[in-house]
Amino acid sequence: NGAVLELPPRKQLTGVLANGKASPSPPKITGEQEKLELQKELYSLVEEFKSYVNPSTAYQLAESHGRRDFWLHYASLRGDYERVVEYWVEKEEYIRAIEVLGHYGTPEAFYRYSPLLMSAEPEALVEILMRQPNLTANKLIPALMRYEEVTLAGRPNQAIRYLRFCIQKQMCRDPVVYNYYLMLLIKESRDDDESELMSFLTTYGKDMLYDPDYALRMCKRYGRIQSCVHLYSLLKLYEDAVDLALKQGDIELAQIHAERPQDDDKLCKKLWLNIAQHVIKSSEPASVVMDLVRRSNRLGVEDILPFFPDFTCVDDFKDDIC
Repeated sequence: NGAVLELPPRKQLTGVLANGKASPSPPKITGEQEKLELQKELYSLVEEFKSYVNPSTAYQLAESHGRRDFWLHYASLRGDYERVVEYWVEKEEYIRAIEVLGHYGTPEAFYRYSPLLMSAEPEALVEILMRQPNLTANKLIPALMRYEEVTLAGRPNQAIRYLRFCIQKQMCRDPVVYNYYLMLLIKESRDDDESELMSFLTTYGKDMLYDPDYALRMCKRYGRIQSCVHLYSLLKLYEDAVDLALKQGDIELAQIHAERPQDDDKLCKKLWLNIAQHVIKSSEPASVVMDLVRRSNRLGVEDILPFFPDFTCVDDFKDDIC
């Protein structure tokens, strides 16, 4: 009747059914879907035949085509986690590098990358370090020293945090670790608060897990007076301990260390006399001096009378003289 018959394209002709109806055309594949399919095929290929793939060639191909995803997948597939860490470090994505180290890092990898990572992300790295029972603390000291150079005032010191964990939780007994931890405590302590430093000196001084001579030198350098007094006593330099306490005007601290010499009553009495003489020279009332004499349980009024000026009023200790 003159109507024009439009035939379907050649590709659809093969789908014509016996009843004359054409089958539905297959769904179109987008470029993104095709890319995903190819990626799956590529990953399956290297997983199945990884022993036949040359690693150097695979890495170079991935780098030349900018395929970071395949580069990381292939490195992980081969168990080449140090290469993965190095990759993230080069990209300055330090948190990712730390995460890979935490899951797959060997002790040697930690020792190698910790100096840089400790400077860049100290809190995150210390969190991971404290979960690694196979690390040797003194091999991480170079990393902690590098961190010390860049640490900011007012922020918690992550090196102290890690070493405290090693000493208190992992029961580390390495003198190198103790001495370095001690140095950090001395530097971080405030002039008006030596509590943490004193706690460390008292707790670990009996077993001499740190070097007391080194500790004394550092405390002198940074003006940690209370700790210096403690260390003088630890080294049995009791007169130096009492003299330093008196020089700082801390009579109570001097009295504590005057009792430190054990089985040496003569030395104890001498130390108490030094304290009494200092109090008298400070023009304290005679009643204060007599309180000190009674507290000592070693001095009598006859011991301190020579230290008083000639015209001192003796009313406050007349009964003791009698």
